[in-house]
Amino acid sequence: MAITDWLTSTLSVVAAVLLLLLRLWRPLKHKHVNINTHTLIFSNNNSEFCAHLGTYHPIVSILQPTTSAQPILSSSTSAAAPTSPTTTTMLEPIRHILMAQRNVLASTSPRRQEILSSVKFKFEVIKPEFEEDLDKSSFSHPCEYVKENAKQKALSVYHQLVKEQQTADLIIGCDTVVTIGDNEIFEKPRNAQEAAAMLARLSGRTHTVFTGVALVTTNSCPKPSGAEEEGEAAKPTSAVQQTSGDATDDFLVTTFHEATDVTMTQMNDSVIEAYIKTGEPMDKAGGYGIQGIGATLIESIRGDYFNVVGLPLHRLAKELFYMYME
Repeated sequence: MAITDWLTSTLSVVAAVLLLLLRLWRPLKHKHVNINTHTLIFSNNNSEFCAHLGTYHPIVSILQPTTSAQPILSSSTSAAAPTSPTTTTMLEPIRHILMAQRNVLASTSPRRQEILSSVKFKFEVIKPEFEEDLDKSSFSHPCEYVKENAKQKALSVYHQLVKEQQTADLIIGCDTVVTIGDNEIFEKPRNAQEAAAMLARLSGRTHTVFTGVALVTTNSCPKPSGAEEEGEAAKPTSAVQQTSGDATDDFLVTTFHEATDVTMTQMNDSVIEAYIKTGEPMDKAGGYGIQGIGATLIESIRGDYFNVVGLPLHRLAKELFYMYME
C-alpha cells in the first residue's frame, strides 16, 4: 500500500510539472527580435525571411504561426516591402515598355535610387541644375510646394538633355519635405544647429511628410487616368502640356504627391545631440532618416513608408501603369 501511495504522489507531481511547463511553453512559441526598435515576430523556420523583410520595412509586425506556410503581415503603413507583389504586379504589365525606353531619375538621392533598383526599374541618374530657391510663402500648401520643386527638377534635366540634343522617354523628379501644420516646412538642415532645432521641434509630436513627384514625358505618351488639362480644378494628379516654338520642346508634365503622418518619440537634448553626431540628419528633410538610425526615434507612421524615405513607390507604379496602359 505504501508503494502504491508513493507512486500515486509521484505521478501527480510529474503531471503538475508537465502541465506547468506546457503553459510556460505556449507563450514562447514565437521568437521576438527587435530591428530598429520595431518588433518582428516569427517562428524558427522562417526567421531568415522575416529578418530580411524587416530591413526593408522596419515598422511592421509579422506573425508566423507554426501551422501556416506563409507569413501574415500587418502594419500601420500602407506600404509594403520593395519586393511587394502589389507594386511589382503594377509594373509587370508595362515592364517591357520601361525596359525599352530611356528613363531618367532627376535626383542624386541614394535612397530614391535604392527604392527604384529594388523593383528592378531601369533608369539612369542625371543631376538637375535647379537651385531649389522657390519662395515657400507663395504656395497655398506644402504639397503644392513639393510638386513645383519636383517639376522644376525634372524640367531642368529635360532642358539639359535638349541642349545636348538628347531625349528621354521619362524623367522623374522628386522633392520631399517635413511639415508641421500647413505653413511650417522643414527641408535639409544646413548645419548641426539647424538639425538640432528641427529635431527639438518634431520631438514628441506627429508631423507630415510630403513628397511631390513630377513625370516629364513626350506627348506621344498618354495622360494618366484622372489627370486634368491646364485650367481645370486642381487634383492630386495633374498633367499639363507645354509647347514652345522649338519642336523638341514639346512635352507633358504630370505631377502628384503623397502624404505620410509620422509620430516621433519625445527626445531630450542628449538624445538629439547623440543622433546628430552620427551624421545621419545632415542630408535628409526634417533632419532624420527613417530608413537608418533615425528609425529608433519613430513611434509610428500612417501612410506610405517609402514616401518618408523620399519616393512613394506604389503611387509611382500606379501612375505609370495608368500612363502606359490606358
